[in-house]
Amino acid sequence: MTSCLALTFHGLANPASESCLPIDEAGRHYLVAQDFFAEAVAAVSQQSNCTAADFFLKTSGDWTVITFDDGLISDFEIAYPLLQGKGLAATFFVTATNIGRRGYCSVQQLREMAAGGMEIGSHGLTHSYLVTMDRGQARREIVESKDRLEQAIGRPVFSFAP
Repeated sequence: MTSCLALTFHGLANPASESCLPIDEAGRHYLVAQDFFAEAVAAVSQQSNCTAADFFLKTSGDWTVITFDDGLISDFEIAYPLLQGKGLAATFFVTATNIGRRGYCSVQQLREMAAGGMEIGSHGLTHSYLVTMDRGQARREIVESKDRLEQAIGRPVFSFAP
């Protein structure tokens, strides 16, 4: 039997840094304090940690998957160094059209994270709700976001979080 505890985050806040605050005021509601995140990952074992894509290849065991949505700059500036320091991996679900925008990760930052053992997955093209679109628009959100991310990071994208 295989089980998974998924720790899902949107962004991290460092009280000493304004650079990690999302431009979108609504997004600030979802931020978690850097110290809280550090405590959470301290409880995760390297032996039970994997990315979202890797979890689906597991045939047994209890696993912890850490994920982030949107591709905020705090993923690179705060989460990535903390995860690397603990020897942990995470899946970062990135909204493709936000790459490089103020408050979001750049192509180079995403490449560095991928090279450092993090999974880059898709969070759609425009962060729109798929259930409110016609089938063709939804397909475009899924397919084009995957294509753009793969071109940006130079690696396959396996995971998608709508």
